[in-house]
Amino acid sequence: MPRKRRVLAEANVDLTPMIDVTFLLLIFFLCTLSFRVLEGRLDTNLPKDVGQSSDPITAQLETFDVALEPDPTMQSGLRIVANRRLVADARTLGELVQRSRKIDPEMRVKLHVDGTVTHGQVVNVVDELVAHGQLAILFATG
Repeated sequence: MPRKRRVLAEANVDLTPMIDVTFLLLIFFLCTLSFRVLEGRLDTNLPKDVGQSSDPITAQLETFDVALEPDPTMQSGLRIVANRRLVADARTLGELVQRSRKIDPEMRVKLHVDGTVTHGQVVNVVDELVAHGQLAILFATG
């Protein structure tokens, strides 16, 4: 015995009132929105123009250059060169930076990191620098 197919009536939903309410809410929220002024509230580290220094030691210590390169012959697998001198490990680098900060407290450390150095090795070096009081660390590319 064949079944009779029911013909379902198509439901028509008028979306116009819902769209109207949505736009009214959008206009309401846009009109009541207040923007916060963030100018002057964000901490920035802008360079200061101090000119040329006549003292070569101070000029050298304004930026402490550190190069990180992979080296499988070193115990940590990382060769650290600070101001063109080879440093044994990250702890020694931290102590060297701490001594240099006594001469120039506003000294910045610039890290030149080779692309093949792992993220963990860089984090270990940065952790040692921070542990020895160096918070101004710049990362150089190229």
